[in-house]
Amino acid sequence: MLLRARPKGYNILVHQTENRIEGYLDYRVNRGVGCIWGIYVKPNCRRKGVGRNLMKKAFEDFNRIGCHKARLEVFARNVGAISFHEHLGFKQEGFLHRDEDQKDIIIMSRFFP
Repeated sequence: MLLRARPKGYNILVHQTENRIEGYLDYRVNRGVGCIWGIYVKPNCRRKGVGRNLMKKAFEDFNRIGCHKARLEVFARNVGAISFHEHLGFKQEGFLHRDEDQKDIIIMSRFFP
């Protein structure tokens, strides 16, 4: 389900089973780049395809819109999230040292054909 009750260009994808929300992904497209602001999956729903399905839907939206690239940021210590994104084709593009809350952040991106 795609909700468009945010500022222009801001989107939220929600994954739910029956009446339970199990995860979400929010993004904004800017000049051909799909910027993923956040992805969250409830702990008891992880490793069950929820995150992969959310990312797949976002990629479909990016392709439909004509994006050439997807980008996201992840805390450097979040090795599980980094591995997840790498498995989906993301590569490290940049590094922010002691940025938000004095934490290191990795910038990752994936190009579309």
